[in-house]
Amino acid sequence: MRRTPTQAPRQRLWSALGAGLLLLALAGQARAVTVDEIEQRIRKKLDQRWDFNNLVVRVEPYSQPETDKGYLKSILMQADVAKWKGVALRPIYLRSEDVVLDLPALLVDNKLETKSSKKTTFLAKISEADLNGLFKKKNMPIKNPKIELGQGDVTFTGTYQVGRLGSNLKLNGVFTVKNETHLWFTARKGWVSGIPLPAALLNQVLSLLNPLLDFSELPFSPRVKKFEIKDKAIAVEG
Repeated sequence: MRRTPTQAPRQRLWSALGAGLLLLALAGQARAVTVDEIEQRIRKKLDQRWDFNNLVVRVEPYSQPETDKGYLKSILMQADVAKWKGVALRPIYLRSEDVVLDLPALLVDNKLETKSSKKTTFLAKISEADLNGLFKKKNMPIKNPKIELGQGDVTFTGTYQVGRLGSNLKLNGVFTVKNETHLWFTARKGWVSGIPLPAALLNQVLSLLNPLLDFSELPFSPRVKKFEIKDKAIAVEG
């Protein structure tokens, strides 16, 4: 039997409606996302970017419907050691509360991204030895760089030719945090071969060192609120 001109569009319309209803039915039957699966995916992603010792990841849900939307009560990440960009944090603790996690990015694209979070608690410690290990990884013209942590103050030494002044560099200063994310070394005074450095040359040397660390590259982009130098280490809190 031959179809009339109006029958073909109607059949296409009903086919499209049927396909749409089928997709809705399949979506309704999609399995729930488990907390264990989210924890495993987060752990896998973290292991791809950082080197951890005794990594622990815990997800605390509100309810299953909220979990399916990516709404979580908290995400905890802690480790005895986290090696990151040439420096080790010993230990590290991160806890993000009231989190909206981008589940499609995590489950499909293997990306750890949060849309929002109410509060993130951050604790980490970086030893003097690990900071000096960081300098070895940096590609800079200052040779034999070394940092010494005092009771609140910081001394940096190295070999660097500064014009005709000499090459034995010594800086005295403190750590500062900029934008709640970057750790900087701020020099109060500087010398090269015992000669005081002019401000312009001192700033030139500091530009080779800073920033020392960018904490925004850590999971959940923690904000640094304060730090303390104690027992040859810097303890960071956020």
